[in-house]
Amino acid sequence: MSRPDGGRRGGGARAGRLRRQLADIGLLAAERERHHDHVGDDLDHGASHHARQARRHAHDHLHPERGHPAPGSAAGTPSPPVAPDGLRAATGYASYELCASGCSGSVPASLRRPLRIPSGASSSCPVSSGRSVAGFSGPALGGGPVYALGPDAHGTLATNSFIGSAWSAGRVTWVASPGYRGPVLIRGRLLGGAGAVGFGEGHVPVDEMQLSGPAGTSPGEPAGSREWPSFARVKSPGCYAFQVDGTSFSTTIVFRATGA
Repeated sequence: MSRPDGGRRGGGARAGRLRRQLADIGLLAAERERHHDHVGDDLDHGASHHARQARRHAHDHLHPERGHPAPGSAAGTPSPPVAPDGLRAATGYASYELCASGCSGSVPASLRRPLRIPSGASSSCPVSSGRSVAGFSGPALGGGPVYALGPDAHGTLATNSFIGSAWSAGRVTWVASPGYRGPVLIRGRLLGGAGAVGFGEGHVPVDEMQLSGPAGTSPGEPAGSREWPSFARVKSPGCYAFQVDGTSFSTTIVFRATGA
């Protein structure tokens, strides 16, 4: 004979088993959720790590002076700066307009001394005085052995508009005395401001002159001297300075640009 409560007891056992199965399923789901969260955290952490590495690599590449050296440059070797104010970056001796097909290489890194442009307002321009240097025609500016010919005896460089360019141009011929045969680096800036000096021909001038042989000479100049005719380029009148660096010297030439 069956017990009156047998059905209820059997149903209770089945309900208990069902509750235990549901609990096991809930625990499994919770464990899976915890595992998913843990994996997601790991993936997020890994992605963040790779993103940080990418940002650090990009920063070091763009700013080698602030971090690790950029690929291809030796540690501790100064890298050419980024060209300022919309100028083109010089790429070596071949950037000089009369040397493009006959020159290779670039100036030694040791010539990239810090710029020592005189401080002060552009309005009070302490121009360099021109002087006579044996064998060269016209006033020569600078302490040598590399001089600027083009500004007058009062340090004034007349500039004219350059067709199709925002940069006006004044003729400057750089000459080296016979006693110096090494490379030359020439850069320039505005006194008391952020204006740049460009060099050479073209609608967009280069940011510096890198000079070496071969170079021409003019009749009557001393044997063994060298000269490089070119243009100094500015966007507006004002007081500017060239810094001329060689292997054994560094000199500054201050001039006033007019007519721009």
